[in-house]
Amino acid sequence: MQPGTSLKQIGLGAIIVLFSISCTPSSGITSLNVARVTVPLSHAAAAMVTPSPAESEGLLICNFEKDISIWQGYVQDTETVVKTGETPPQGYLNIAKFHSKYTDRWAKPSAGFTLSKEQVKEGESSGKWENTVENNRVVAIDIPHDWTGYKYLTFWAYSAAANKSAIELVAYSEDDKTSDDDYYKFEIVIDWTGWRKFEIPLKEFAATRNPHAARAEWISSI
Repeated sequence: MQPGTSLKQIGLGAIIVLFSISCTPSSGITSLNVARVTVPLSHAAAAMVTPSPAESEGLLICNFEKDISIWQGYVQDTETVVKTGETPPQGYLNIAKFHSKYTDRWAKPSAGFTLSKEQVKEGESSGKWENTVENNRVVAIDIPHDWTGYKYLTFWAYSAAANKSAIELVAYSEDDKTSDDDYYKFEIVIDWTGWRKFEIPLKEFAATRNPHAARAEWISSI
């Protein structure tokens, strides 16, 4: 698949995808609270099926309450190559858990999202992402995997300052024939304060390198 191809163009069929959130500014954001991540049903799919009460609001990825432990943070700048026979740095985690091609890479874990009651949009808590200069990558793999019939990624985010920092949402869809990461990405600029609702069409995630188009209904993690 060529760069510029979108998730919608492949129909969200059955790709193995790793979805992560990373902060890519020079200064980083001070903190960001996130509430309730879902993938709503498309209008066409909703007309053909009778969703359960939970599904009527979309496919729930995380509500940042009891399920906040699904998120793992790590410091991308500490990624280290550990050759066969060598011992990885103490306390580091193997990146292959999230990037299957990189079995020899290890990184320092970080907090990821922490439970917060400071800013709450719904329910009793939100997920707070702070110290993003160091804690610059957050991933989750224990999520619903079949996104067939869904068209948007939806969530609420609270920003204390509009400092023009950038966040990348990245869906990894690895092709075993390539040596580097294959993925779809979408960038968000922190240009607001307070709560903001995002409804991002999956068609707006742009392809980088060669994400696997043949297996598109399988999302392994976010």
